[in-house]
Parts: sequence; C-alpha cells; structure tokens
Amino acid sequence: MLRNGGGRVTDDVLRGLVLCTRLMEVTEVGVIHHTGCRLQDTNERLVLRTGIDRDYMAFPDPVKSVFQDIDELRNSGILSPLVRVWGGLYDTEGHTVSVIADAHYYAD
Repeated sequence: MLRNGGGRVTDDVLRGLVLCTRLMEVTEVGVIHHTGCRLQDTNERLVLRTGIDRDYMAFPDPVKSVFQDIDELRNSGILSPLVRVWGGLYDTEGHTVSVIADAHYYAD
C-alpha cells in the first residue's frame, strides 16, 4: 500500500510502483480515493487554509480524480505488461469500497 495525501499519483508513488512491480512481483494496482477527502477542494482554497503556497493536487470530484490517476499511471510508461490497474472509491460513511474502474492491463 502506497499512501499519501489525497491518494494522488505523484513522482514518489511512481518510484514506489517501479520498485513494487519490477522487483517485488506486484501484479495488481488499485487506485482508491475516498469520499469527504480534505483535498476535494480547489488548490487556491487549500493554499489559503494552510498558509503554504504549493500544488496540493486538489480535485473537485473524487471519481474523476481516480480516473485521472489511472490515466497518469497508464501514461507513465513504468508498468509492466503483467500489471493490472483498477480504481475504487471508499465511502467513509458506509465503510464500503466500490470499484469504479475495472482492472485493465497497461503494457509499456
């Protein structure tokens, strides 16, 4: 499990996935975001709220952000042909995960 604020695909997540998929034989990656995320906002508001000017990778819609991150993985070129990627959304009130993007192989 690779965890960060917002569950977004960052350079550090890509580095971790290279190690996991190329050296540790991980063959499946799930991108899971959750409802009620504090990054479900605008970057401008997060800068105001935190007092620190940086890109927080904010997003207005957690479902769209899952698909954006799956696209980021697909376009990264780091995944082996044997790695399946899927997307899910964790509902913090119902404590359930819904698969919103079925698993696909993304060859380099």
